[in-house]
Amino acid sequence: MKTPGSIVVLQPKGAVVEFFGGVRGYLPVAEISEAFIKDPKDHFRLGQSVAVRVLSVDPEAERLLVSCRTDSSNSQAQLESLGPGTVVSASIVEKTKDGVVVNVEPQNVRGVIPLGHLTDGNDTRAQMKSLKVGENLESLVILERNFSKRFVMLSAKKSLVEDARAGKFPSDISQISVGDKLHGYVKNATIKGLFVGFAGSLTGLALKQDLSTEFVSDPAEKFSPMQSVECYVVNIDDAIGRFQLSLLAPKPKTLKKETSSGGFTPVDEAVTSIDEFVPGKITKAQIVSVKETQLNVKLAENVQGRIDVSQIYDDYKSIPNSKDPLGEFKKGEIVDVKIIGYHDARNHTFLAISHRSASHLVYELSAKKSDLNSSSYKPLTLEDVKVGSSWLAFINNLTVDFAWVNLSPTVRGRIPLFDLTNNADELEDVEAHYPIGSAIECSVIEVDIKTSNLKLSVRAHNGTAVNDYSDVKVGQTLPTLVTKVTETLVFVKLGANISGAAYISDALDDYSADLKLTYLPHQLVKAKIIDVDTSNKRISVTLRPSQTEKDAEKPVDQHIQSIEDVQKGSIVRAFVKNVADKGLFVSLGRNITARIQIKNLSDSYLKDWKKYYTVGQVVTGKVLSVDEHNSRVELSLKESAVTGKDPREVSGLGSINENDIFDGVITKVEDFGVFVKLDGTSITGLCHKSEVADVPLQDMSKVFSEGDKVKAKILKIDTEKRRVSLGLKASYFTELESDVEMEEFDVNNDEDDDDDDELDNSVAFEDDSEEEEEGDESDDESDEDNGIAVTASKKSSNGLSVGFDWTGTNVLDEMNTKEDGDDNEDDDSSNEEEGRSRKRRKRSKFVEDKTGTLNTKLPQSIQDFERLLVGSPNSSIMWMNYMAFQLQLSEIEKAREIAQRALKTINFREEQERLNVWIALLNLENSFGTNQTAEDTFKEAIQFMDSKTIHMKYAGILSQSEGKAKKAEELYDVAMKKFGGEDMSIWITYANFLFDHDNAAKARSLLDRSLRMLPARNHKEIITKFAQLEYTKGEAERGRTLFEGLISSYPRRIDLWIVYLDYEIKNGDKETVEKLFERVIGVKLTMKQAKFFFKKWLGFEDKLGDSKKVDYVKAKASEYVSSRTEQEE
Repeated sequence: MKTPGSIVVLQPKGAVVEFFGGVRGYLPVAEISEAFIKDPKDHFRLGQSVAVRVLSVDPEAERLLVSCRTDSSNSQAQLESLGPGTVVSASIVEKTKDGVVVNVEPQNVRGVIPLGHLTDGNDTRAQMKSLKVGENLESLVILERNFSKRFVMLSAKKSLVEDARAGKFPSDISQISVGDKLHGYVKNATIKGLFVGFAGSLTGLALKQDLSTEFVSDPAEKFSPMQSVECYVVNIDDAIGRFQLSLLAPKPKTLKKETSSGGFTPVDEAVTSIDEFVPGKITKAQIVSVKETQLNVKLAENVQGRIDVSQIYDDYKSIPNSKDPLGEFKKGEIVDVKIIGYHDARNHTFLAISHRSASHLVYELSAKKSDLNSSSYKPLTLEDVKVGSSWLAFINNLTVDFAWVNLSPTVRGRIPLFDLTNNADELEDVEAHYPIGSAIECSVIEVDIKTSNLKLSVRAHNGTAVNDYSDVKVGQTLPTLVTKVTETLVFVKLGANISGAAYISDALDDYSADLKLTYLPHQLVKAKIIDVDTSNKRISVTLRPSQTEKDAEKPVDQHIQSIEDVQKGSIVRAFVKNVADKGLFVSLGRNITARIQIKNLSDSYLKDWKKYYTVGQVVTGKVLSVDEHNSRVELSLKESAVTGKDPREVSGLGSINENDIFDGVITKVEDFGVFVKLDGTSITGLCHKSEVADVPLQDMSKVFSEGDKVKAKILKIDTEKRRVSLGLKASYFTELESDVEMEEFDVNNDEDDDDDDELDNSVAFEDDSEEEEEGDESDDESDEDNGIAVTASKKSSNGLSVGFDWTGTNVLDEMNTKEDGDDNEDDDSSNEEEGRSRKRRKRSKFVEDKTGTLNTKLPQSIQDFERLLVGSPNSSIMWMNYMAFQLQLSEIEKAREIAQRALKTINFREEQERLNVWIALLNLENSFGTNQTAEDTFKEAIQFMDSKTIHMKYAGILSQSEGKAKKAEELYDVAMKKFGGEDMSIWITYANFLFDHDNAAKARSLLDRSLRMLPARNHKEIITKFAQLEYTKGEAERGRTLFEGLISSYPRRIDLWIVYLDYEIKNGDKETVEKLFERVIGVKLTMKQAKFFFKKWLGFEDKLGDSKKVDYVKAKASEYVSSRTEQEE
């Protein structure tokens, strides 16, 4: 039943419909129409009246879901009656830019006529304009049926409709013969030819040489999709189900006269005429092809037939393989058959004897021994099927909820998937355990002759069906079907009229998972019965994998079913059930509720504590007491109770001392003083009005406001009452200012001393600089190859570091460093005399109160930021500073708005600045947003910025976030597949991540994959990087093996030897290092290279203090020089 309403809000993903009394419902875009709707604004207008039907109502959440689509509860049977090629009439429901939506009568099934199927000609737009909503279209032919979306695709092309009425519009390959003239439509045009479509997704190919008498270079230029075409069948391959067409009329042939015996070649030699093929005739047939549910055979040339899988076996025991009953038959095999009727291949229906048609005869055959031995045959009808009787059935189709089966060519039924098996494990892959065509034994549950509805059950046949509450026992594990998911419950169907429910604590092993994403309607799940209340007709089940699976992992959260499962002192997680005035009530299990008093909510004082908790929220607490007699449990959410830390440490009081100086933010202004939150802590202290200024202040609100930044000194700490007294007087900070000036003076002197040291060092090494030149170059190459460790500490050249500090410190430091650098340049340009006079003035300057200007270099308010952004609109540093400022004030939404505003303001040519903002926004959503907001931001970022850079940056952010390693790994996998063939750094970064997260096996597998994807020129470098990774984070022996392979392929690459030696030296195996030096000396080297390696070897032995080896290296070097000198002479 539909209800009228009005459109009041239009959104990209749906619309809001208002009914009488102000009740509103949500209309998703998928429920607006059977046709595809991209934007509701293109389909509706505000204030438009629509007729909708209610899909679901959730009174607790005050949520109403509605739909404009027709009710699909009974559309399955109606769809079954509308076979492809059937001519029907329909009324126009709506017009879209892509076609017409109609209602097929009298079945009341929605259908779509694409724009190209409105007429045979090219004037489809004109035809569309002439159609009106509500108009009846008398002649339409069904092209395809979509059971999942429950609609049909139709065509109004006159050529197709006329062929369908004449029985010449095929829907199966068995209905066509070579030489047939057909009418179809263009499905697709490729460079090789034209795919022509007919009814029931039947498609033929016309090669481009058969399209026209003139040469066609590209069929797509000559033919358009859905264009009407006339074609001829030129070839049929029954074995693979393909046929070839031609748009050229066949040339007339002179037919030779043939005798009746020459023109008719039956498989059964005893047959002399086609007239002998009548129902009841027993003959022979040759198998042409073996399908999942039938054997396609021929009785003679151009005389075809079919044997349904239900017409081969008399009982289940005679089937050699129930999953593949037809697997024992081979193409070309001769079988004995009995003609039992005719098959309409177009509609896939069995026809009685009286319905024999002269065109495209397909004989319905039976190979059952009982039929072959019987003198008569009576087709099975629904009236012959009785409730409770058992049958051999064969699966014909699998849908979301049902398995459709054939008892015979004339009788079809359905089995709910949860009634298909007793083994719940088989539900994990139904298609693998019950493929199309497989045989099963089942019993009849319900027969409805009027609607041709037949319900069957395998479990009923086995005696394990759930038909009553008495059939369910505690401890049983059963296959079930999810029917509904709410915020706290999952409803499952156990039998025809029996349902159960799993509370959220009985459904999740990990409470941090989303219940509505873990379980979806129509999902098959295993359920274990934990309680049966027959009197109230209630069944409680658990869906936890730890309870239903044998080899499941240990659950993250304990399964609490009774008060006995709760132990005093244990740490548990629970769901907030109620937020009351005196505290929280949380659910530990289905029937176990615990109380949390206000005093046990937090270690720190929470004034408005209710805003921190919502119903359904997951909280972690410690069990304080358990009263089994009264079934009462007390919890504490205090961090000190949960972690066992000292309350002072948790509150932060243990980390501060009296006289400490802190920056802070004013959180509240009162007549008696101001409350200040200390930066870097969770502590908020009170500065009494007597400690605010050196002079008395009468009205605090005129001087201070919430959000002001101040500098505070800790005057007193009361650990018992957890109170901190602060002082803001300027006189508290004069000593600090003096100390700062003296430190600056000392630093300048230290810098001068450092310059002198550097000068001395440069002179000391000057004489040896020429000798070290070769070594320095080699070291540089080594450093490049050691880039894994180096780049980890450098700032990324593609934007900000992923290790983002949202306190704003990093951003501010970067900006201040830049300013200081400019100041230093100015200082260097001034002469020495001015510098000395400036220092004298600084030392003699009178110390005065500067607390008011301590932070004047940085913006302190929203107005300051706005003023600075006017002058620097393209500065990502300034925008991120602004975001950090808002985050310090807990204004997360405003920080988001600033980021979006920055992306719109920064010039599109400033890609680096825009990239910085995107990374900052990703960090913000990762730290303060939800998984969905972070994912949406990521998807938006890759649309506007370089996709590879964003993928790697976001993966880096996730890898550094607690509990998001798995998501980071998935993102690295995506980046590797997309960009791994062009960027070597992706492989190295991913391998680093895997090694850091104890997944060395997968990290090592990346090397083989990288070598397959990267060009050959990068192979040496990528192998080198992985070898270095093995030394630093994996196994040295594996790294050694990789280097050995490299130097065997590139023996004269000195840089490889240097890197290899460096890592072996770091590894500390003296014998291996010495052998490696012996080998490299044996390689053909220049004198400079040889000198470098001998010097490196000598330094190695000297560092270890092995004097004998030192002498050996010197002797070896002398011998090497002598031999080289002799060779050159």
